[in-house]
Amino acid sequence: GSFLRGTANGASNQGPQRSITISAFRMQKTEVTQAQWRQVMTGTALANPSQFTACGDTCPVERVSWEDIQQFLTRLEQQDPGKGYRLPTEAEWEYATRAGTSGDLNVDGQTVEALGWLVTNSQLRTSPVAQKLPNALGLYDTLGNVWEWVYDWYDATYYATSPATDPSGPPSGTTRARRGGSWVDDAVAVRSAYRAADAPTLRRNYNGIRKVRTP
Repeated sequence: GSFLRGTANGASNQGPQRSITISAFRMQKTEVTQAQWRQVMTGTALANPSQFTACGDTCPVERVSWEDIQQFLTRLEQQDPGKGYRLPTEAEWEYATRAGTSGDLNVDGQTVEALGWLVTNSQLRTSPVAQKLPNALGLYDTLGNVWEWVYDWYDATYYATSPATDPSGPPSGTTRARRGGSWVDDAVAVRSAYRAADAPTLRRNYNGIRKVRTP
């Protein structure tokens, strides 16, 4: 499908608005949970990385780096072969998150607190997935709870010149992009267009994963 990538709010790394075409893919309805991560990574040093373990099995896994996630995806593909599990590209993530919307939030007419967990309602911790309203594609927590790593190297100006079909990010960089905001962020970051990044080796208690696969 096609969608408008970017925003008109003046942030230098969030525009310009462009029409992007994305090929078909499947995305997990929720962020990967602690239980899902543990099932795949049992027997490794990364079996239980989360800080908020008391939150429970249905809470999103966190304190996973981009590089940790590559190990998770490799093991998952070994355990469930032929699915092509991977991180979404940044463009795929935004297409799925927006679900046809073009404003700040991914469901028109709703408040950010109705759609996700952020600093104003999170009690400064993660929460079980799928407790807030889904978007039109049935995806939960794409805004808030934990940031979601995406595949792309981060470049603030990439989308001004990126390919119009299936852009996958610049060929190199120093940080990997993450999207969606988290339990510790305010509403400025918990928006469909907001872009951020971290070094791919960093583990933070507000970064997690939502996986995709081939159709």
